[in-house]
Amino acid sequence: MKFNKILNHLLFRIQEYIYKKNSKLRHIEYLEGNTVWVMSPHPDDDAIGCGGAILKHLQMGHDVRIVYLCSGDKGIKDERAENANKIRKLEAQNAAMIMGISLDNLYFLNFEDDTLINHLDKASIKILDLFNLFPPNIIYLPSFLDNHPDHFATNNVLKKCNLKNTLISAYEVWTPLIPNRIVDITEYILLKEKAIRAHTSQLNALSYDKAILGLNQYRAKMYTKKTIDYAKAFLALQWKEYITLY
Repeated sequence: MKFNKILNHLLFRIQEYIYKKNSKLRHIEYLEGNTVWVMSPHPDDDAIGCGGAILKHLQMGHDVRIVYLCSGDKGIKDERAENANKIRKLEAQNAAMIMGISLDNLYFLNFEDDTLINHLDKASIKILDLFNLFPPNIIYLPSFLDNHPDHFATNNVLKKCNLKNTLISAYEVWTPLIPNRIVDITEYILLKEKAIRAHTSQLNALSYDKAILGLNQYRAKMYTKKTIDYAKAFLALQWKEYITLY
């Protein structure tokens, strides 16, 4: 018991050190990475969580690829899973085209919603196969604080991948995080909003567009000294440090 208490205290101190070392908030003008991967638990989390950053990467000439881990089959009330899957995939493709992403750069793993935690090994193998084909410089995914089981499980998938030289940039969908990076997305906000609205089935259930744009306004006004209208917040760490903090 005493050993466990000492070990837990040591782990806490390591987490505290990593957070303090990397938690200085920085406003980023130029985003890293020639090859950008977005891990999207469902076919809308990419547009909601980091759509503005995606558009900025594309403007910078970066190669952006998105992998959707779950099919979204439980995301439409009173709709059969097979039909919901088709609808959600089409919406993701429409949103990608709005943002300017080639459909060849979209990958659908089609795990059932709310079951990703049961398929971590299988998902990580598929993810690594994709990463080996197109080695990532930066990976976006929902933070491990995000309050959704598939979002949390996506972090478990990442944990199983050895990506030592890769920057991890965690975004927020359901749960705001304590960021260390702010990105001005004012220039891209109309396209981001249009991409989110391509997910019609989801907006019928909740006004994600209004909610996330409100958060982007909050980040711009409260977290930066620059005069900008919309910003996106991220927790950006090297893979090893992110996993240690997680």
